[in-house]
Amino acid sequence: MKTIIIDNAEDLKSFIETLKEKDVKEIGLDFEGESNLHRYGLHLCLIQICDGADIYLIDPIAIKDISPLKEIFEERSITKIMCACDFDVKLLKETKGIKLFNIFDVHYGAKAVGIEKLSLGNIVETYLNIELSKSRKKQKANWNVRPLKETMIEYAAADVRYLIKLKEVMSAELKEKNVWSSFIEKCEKLEELELPKDKPPHLTVKGVGLLNREQRHIFKHIYYARDFVAQKLDKPVYQIIPNSELLKISKIIPKTEQEWEQLYEEHKTTKKHKVMLRKAVERGLKK
Repeated sequence: MKTIIIDNAEDLKSFIETLKEKDVKEIGLDFEGESNLHRYGLHLCLIQICDGADIYLIDPIAIKDISPLKEIFEERSITKIMCACDFDVKLLKETKGIKLFNIFDVHYGAKAVGIEKLSLGNIVETYLNIELSKSRKKQKANWNVRPLKETMIEYAAADVRYLIKLKEVMSAELKEKNVWSSFIEKCEKLEELELPKDKPPHLTVKGVGLLNREQRHIFKHIYYARDFVAQKLDKPVYQIIPNSELLKISKIIPKTEQEWEQLYEEHKTTKKHKVMLRKAVERGLKK
């Protein structure tokens, strides 16, 4: 099984045409992405597809417009076999406006039949007696960086290599144990997942509910000021000032020069962005 990298629009179009010519009815699918880990915001970094014959690594950083994949991802006659795809569904929908239909999630399949360890490695070993590489600790790797290291390519390919075979073996057990219907119902609900938008982002931070009215108001101002700086620098927000520090500042609410200087000394991460912080606090106090 070859691993083929697709990093231009022409090859992507050709790949989709090949899938249609083969009349592929199921694909192993995975995504590598991140939310405020190495860069600001939410990013789709890599798409892995296995059609049963080969593995394709599609680069959405190099290919700005991946909308041609919408036809495949939203086609209900094609089963998308995935593992623990909750974040992936939200990621694709939020960053590219593309939905995933007809999902078969082996994580929930394994859970339905009572398997306790639900990592992909353990599921593959349990069903196929194949041990995935022990050096699979790439969850926090920077998938934004190009070119990808060989170890990252191997990791990404392994995530989809056995999914089609897993579905075949797992389906039989799900039906045998009479949990097929409930499993399919769970997979159908995955299609509806979206990032929560019912609350303003600053109110979702753990601990903000313990602030009083004035403190919450100050927190709101410094939260969005920090967000602006992080976006401008394309850095994750925690690298600017962590949430824990913002909460502490909101409780102190420095007003005099002495209080500001004391704040900088006690909270080292604030020094680099003290102008931004001070202006945000002053805006909050005025309002």
